[in-house]
Amino acid sequence: MKKINLPKNIHFIGIGGVSMSGIATILNDMGHLITGSDRDETETTKKLKSLGIEVKKGHSSENIPKETKLIVYTAAIKETNEEFKYAKDKNIPLMKRAELLGIIISAFENSICIAGTHGKTTTTAMLAHMLTYIGVSPTISIGAHLESIGGNFLLGNSNYFVTEACEYAGSFLSFFPKIALILNTDYDHTDYYKTPEELQNAFLKFANGAKQVIWGSNVYISKDLELLGEHNKHNWCCALEVIKILGLDLELAKESIKTYKAPKRRLELKGETKDGLIIIDDYAHHPNEIIPTLKAIKEKYVDKKIYVLYQPHTYSRTSSFLKEFSTAFEKADHTFILPIYAAREENIYNIYSENIVNITPNSTYVSSEEDFLEIWNKKVLENSLLITMGATDVYKIGDGLLST
Repeated sequence: MKKINLPKNIHFIGIGGVSMSGIATILNDMGHLITGSDRDETETTKKLKSLGIEVKKGHSSENIPKETKLIVYTAAIKETNEEFKYAKDKNIPLMKRAELLGIIISAFENSICIAGTHGKTTTTAMLAHMLTYIGVSPTISIGAHLESIGGNFLLGNSNYFVTEACEYAGSFLSFFPKIALILNTDYDHTDYYKTPEELQNAFLKFANGAKQVIWGSNVYISKDLELLGEHNKHNWCCALEVIKILGLDLELAKESIKTYKAPKRRLELKGETKDGLIIIDDYAHHPNEIIPTLKAIKEKYVDKKIYVLYQPHTYSRTSSFLKEFSTAFEKADHTFILPIYAAREENIYNIYSENIVNITPNSTYVSSEEDFLEIWNKKVLENSLLITMGATDVYKIGDGLLST
């Protein structure tokens, strides 16, 4: 890889984020002196500390060492953040996470960015697995925990770099990879992109910045793959297209399916309770993710009664796709819907989870985990399956059921 022109001492505001932690670790492995802060202490921040990275809980100007020459921040960090304000006051250069990732991407001769509204994480995992199986040692940055690399990042020893390219707020427009794989361009992030055309134009700009582009819509899906769900079969075939373009061993890449294991929270079989309840977890939070996920589960567990515990993610998405949510759970026998997780938003949309329940057959609003468990514990669990679903920590409720 090419030399990266970055200062030695770099501080990360929000270092515990999935992408931020990966970038921080890669730069730490390259010899940079990394520090960071985050609102909460998590397993991720603990792991960063174990690598020798100094991580502070909470945000304070005192967290920033005097030797710091660059401060990296995410889109979630506001200008009112104390560390952000300190950087401004002291004229310490500030850089967005996406811009920094773009610099790292440009240092690799064979850089591959996986984009698309749905399937980025899974396809990144698939391609990383193929490259590793073939014998290439790629650097990997992925948006979930991948068991085979022990986390969400790995510094390889080759000129191959595989990463997700997130479309939110135009983040991927800072990336200029050798290969851009664009899986799909469904409308989403309606708080930022006001029309479907705006989002599609962003994908086109991203595509124009790449040397080569693979459009998922043009990829043939092999039906005989031993993968759960048609969407995952499509993702696998898209990853194989990258292998073709790279001129690597395609047959060996195909063979790697024998040992592939999906990342966490992607149709993840969590276990079975002592009462025989199967628990699955999935990250799906858009109607066009929920539908294929439930279809795949229904096809595999034909005789099971399927329950869903879903937490909507952001008011804007819930409001924009309310009609689509009303039919997204048709493959489930019953759906429990928790309050909307606000993330970065205020409820200027006057939208609530009850709005989904009101137009969705066989659904129940549950105000909390306790509310759900009170209802759930009265149900007959025989021959049943529960899938926890959403881009939140809703999976913890399933974990709790497994531990009792």
